Amino acid sequence: MDLLTIVEEDSNITQRSLALELGIALGLANTYLRRCVDKGLVKIKQVPRNRYSYYLTPQGFTEKTRITAEYFKSSFLLFRKARREFENILIECDRRGKKEVILSDISDIAEVAILASLGLNSNIIGVLGSREGHFSGLEILKEDGLKINFDLIIITSLQDSMTRYDSLRSLYGKEKVLLPKVLSKVNLGKKS
Repeated sequence: MDLLTIVEEDSNITQRSLALELGIALGLANTYLRRCVDKGLVKIKQVPRNRYSYYLTPQGFTEKTRITAEYFKSSFLLFRKARREFENILIECDRRGKKEVILSDISDIAEVAILASLGLNSNIIGVLGSREGHFSGLEILKEDGLKINFDLIIITSLQDSMTRYDSLRSLYGKEKVLLPKVLSKVNLGKKS
């Protein structure tokens, strides 16, 4: 999808620039581009001085639209699933008297947790982070030497959630840290 978007926005892009924008090796960019040409998604036109222009074909526009729609659909499904799980976690926290909750990391999933908390009795009191300030209206708390009373830390790291979970459990105990299922599944999917 990124390759098709870049070609659509700039038909005069070089393969080297394409590789830089995609964050991949030049050879891999060339391979992806050739695959798109072979599938009829991109057309190459030679311009003077051994340069090429790349154009999306009508089939390329259709494929880009299809991929974009699939991406949005899967993103919204993940959002809904995560929000529902965080709501259930926070309702259960309230039921067990665990009202002071901290989120482990500044991330998109932390924002989902914050949205899920609206209207519930559990209180998200902050988000762990290395900088000072606020995140989505919550205070960013320094992890080292955490001097605030809390009942639970919910993992909101999107990068290696399991390692983050293990690290915080070793610091605060297994009863004080929770890894949502939606994050454990996301991380398992990345490893396979």
